[in-house]
Amino acid sequence: MQLVYSLKNELASDSGQVATAQALTLDLSRPFGLKGTFGLFGSDEWWQSIEAGRLQKTELEGVITLLGRVGMHNESPVFNAHLDNGDHYTYDTVADTKKGVKKYIVGKRIKIVLVRDPLKSPSTSRGTHSEIVIEIWVDE
Repeated sequence: MQLVYSLKNELASDSGQVATAQALTLDLSRPFGLKGTFGLFGSDEWWQSIEAGRLQKTELEGVITLLGRVGMHNESPVFNAHLDNGDHYTYDTVADTKKGVKKYIVGKRIKIVLVRDPLKSPSTSRGTHSEIVIEIWVDE
C-alpha cells in the first residue's frame, strides 16, 4: 500500500488549522472542540500521545466502492469504502499530492488510520470523541 495522505503533512502546510483547533480547546467559555486530554491538537505532545498509544489508533480496511462529489455545488470529492468488517465508510478524497488523488480507484483496497480524541463537551448528537483521520493508504 502507498501512503496518499498524512495529517502531519497537511498541518505542516497549514499552521492556521492547528492554531484554530488549539484556540478552541483552550477557550473554556466555548463548549465545542477537543478536550486536550492527550495534548493540544497537532502539538508535539499530541503526536507523542499517538505514537505511545495513549491516543489509540484505529485502522479501517476495505475496498473503494464509489467515488463521488458532495456539497451544494458538488465541490468536495469523496470516496465510499466497503470495510472488511461489513461497515461502510465515507470520507473526503484527500491526498498530499495531485498524483495521490489519482490513486483513489473503485476496486482498490484502502486503509484509513484514525484516532478518536475526546470532545470537550460530549453529547448524544456529537458523541464523546472526534474521529480524526491521520493517514490514508491505497493499494498501488
